[in-house]
Amino acid sequence: MIVLHMFIHILVVLSLCILSVFLILKSTSPKNVFDAYYYHHNIALFEKAYHESDQKDRLYTWVLNGWILDDVYQNEQASIFLMKEAISTSDATLIQYVYDRVSLKKGSKLETFVMMYLKPNANRVNRCMTLANEGNMLLKDKLDIYNQCLQIAIHEEFKISLTPVRTWLESVDESQLVKYTKEFEDLGCNYLEYLLLLRNKEGEIMEVPVVFVDHLKSNRWNDIYAFWRGL
Repeated sequence: MIVLHMFIHILVVLSLCILSVFLILKSTSPKNVFDAYYYHHNIALFEKAYHESDQKDRLYTWVLNGWILDDVYQNEQASIFLMKEAISTSDATLIQYVYDRVSLKKGSKLETFVMMYLKPNANRVNRCMTLANEGNMLLKDKLDIYNQCLQIAIHEEFKISLTPVRTWLESVDESQLVKYTKEFEDLGCNYLEYLLLLRNKEGEIMEVPVVFVDHLKSNRWNDIYAFWRGL
């Protein structure tokens, strides 16, 4: 009798274990993850539900079907994830759509990155350079942002303000600046090429920052600077 009782007890325990495993597997299936996220507004499951959905045109499908809840756009981590997904598509429409809705602070790094895919304009370039000047970021990051903004302004022939760059150059430690040889050279050459554009289009003659003249010695810089002085 005791043996039979123990046997029944073991069967009950095993049955409960099997049932628990089944329920766990069922509760973590793709459909139930999506339901928990979407219908029960469990924002923590957004990325998991997103990754478990069909990969083909995934972001487009989610946007089209309205599956991205407003709370997702208000969540910083989810916003970062969405911006990365949007940028990875290289689709300007999707990038603009997500960019307009995420709650991220529109800092210079994000502005510059997005500007590579959206149609840039002079106001966006000016805003990006101003944010870079005001922001607290690594020196190399600022150099990269200024270079990208100047390259866009040169390519699109935008009329922009160089005040943020000049102000920053006057405040930065030159010994630290020259450590980034390539980025610093690029900034000097881009800056001077933009001055040439202004001179050619607007007839404006502006001074070249002394920090470039004192420290840049490459052939590329020398050629541009010699052309500038010869005008």
